[in-house]
Amino acid sequence: MLSKSKTLFIKEYNHRLFNWLVAFSLVMVVVGRFIIKFILIEMGAWILFIFLETYTRMFWSAESLYYNPVWHFIVATWETLVYSPILDLDR
Repeated sequence: MLSKSKTLFIKEYNHRLFNWLVAFSLVMVVVGRFIIKFILIEMGAWILFIFLETYTRMFWSAESLYYNPVWHFIVATWETLVYSPILDLDR
């Protein structure tokens, strides 16, 4: 029972994080283009958006992305930022 709920939690967590990263990349495209006017932010956001959208289309589903080492790096980076004692976004 515990392993089933843990699997469901991880699946739901990955799915929500994926959706938020797609939305974040689109927001950063707009911010980088029209507000800050810094091309590197816009290009980085486009690269992230294109990677997230094309990977899921090429390999059938977002679930296949969750086993990729790149995804594990993205999740580890996100969790390091969120749970950092210096930049505590959880407060």
